[in-house]
Amino acid sequence: MLRHATMSDCPAIHRLACALEQEELDPAVFARICAEQLARPDMACIVCEEEEGVAAFINLRFEWQLHHCERICEIMEFVIASVLRSKGLGSHLFAEVCAEAERQGCTQIEVASSRLRTETHRFYERQGMEKSHCRFSMRLAGAQPRRDVLGS
Repeated sequence: MLRHATMSDCPAIHRLACALEQEELDPAVFARICAEQLARPDMACIVCEEEEGVAAFINLRFEWQLHHCERICEIMEFVIASVLRSKGLGSHLFAEVCAEAERQGCTQIEVASSRLRTETHRFYERQGMEKSHCRFSMRLAGAQPRRDVLGS
């Protein structure tokens, strides 16, 4: 069952996000960010709930972008529990993302994915997405460790 996330889903979303990043993210900071994002009208978090609980989530941001002169939907995070991958759930969730983006008045969906996640790249290409950009990132020298980001 697909539905919009609530704060009660935060522990399960945290567990999936930690699996995605392959590290333990600070649960208190994560919960604060989750609460803030769930309250924002320009974001949506959709979860897939199975009998065992939340098995997947996809976090979206909707924004007007100057260089497109259109409203764009960006996939911020997309995680499916490893035991449920390659069973069609991702395609089902992606179709829901497309529908949600259209409801939000978006004309395009974008996503950034680590160059190391080649299976993920193939998934997005199977969904009809094109590899059209190259994204650069850099951790700032004065940046605090993740656990201190929000003053914890």
